[in-house]
Amino acid sequence: MKQNIMIKNYKWSDQQYESHEFAVKEIYKILDEVFLFLSENIRWALTDHDLSEYINGLLERYELKSSAPPLIAFGLNSSKRNYLPNPSESVIIRRNGWLLINITAKKNDENFSENIYADLNTSVILGNSTTENEKQLFSTVTETRDLCYEFLKEKVNKKSFVSISEINDLAKKNFSKYKLQKYFSGNSVSILGKKLSSPKKSSLHQLKEGAIINIAPSLYTDSIGVKSNLNVIISDFDTKITNQKQEKIKYIDTST
Repeated sequence: MKQNIMIKNYKWSDQQYESHEFAVKEIYKILDEVFLFLSENIRWALTDHDLSEYINGLLERYELKSSAPPLIAFGLNSSKRNYLPNPSESVIIRRNGWLLINITAKKNDENFSENIYADLNTSVILGNSTTENEKQLFSTVTETRDLCYEFLKEKVNKKSFVSISEINDLAKKNFSKYKLQKYFSGNSVSILGKKLSSPKKSSLHQLKEGAIINIAPSLYTDSIGVKSNLNVIISDFDTKITNQKQEKIKYIDTST
């Protein structure tokens, strides 16, 4: 049965595009503070919920807000899709281990309520615990991320429409090459706008000029979850990546 493809207009104002890029820049400042905070406070039995609350405080300081809490997942919890720390089930972040951080936020401006979200995630190794399996999974995720982006870019350059489901299919195909398709989340693209959208609801949308999207193919194995993403603005004949490509796993020294 053929699915109906929804075509939406994503034209934003210059101020809205600028608000997205502002959010990207400020979230990176927050991540830098988070990395330093982790390295300096790891010995105090810091929990995932503690770190989430710390990030919430930073969001306010950097004039950002979000309808979604920061995603902080350590060790096995990173293998749970959309795991969110809470006070009653908080987990101590150890000196050595795998950590996923995902921050989604937009500019908090009481004079302008139409700002656009940015969505950034990073895969982190604490201490010296990295394994070949983690490196290989991360490499496969970033390879898939880049393949999805190049596919989108080629289509846009040719002024051809592309649906999110096509990008999802490409991600699944590449993960299948490594026999990892069963760990694929199924959705690799979400649309960034004034509100957060569900990747599932977005999957039938055709991407048009002006859209800002988040390309984030993810794997959730039995032991860890691995994510790496790109925020992308689609213009008339081209695409623009607004965040930094994470090419290597972020390493945080916790020896002190």
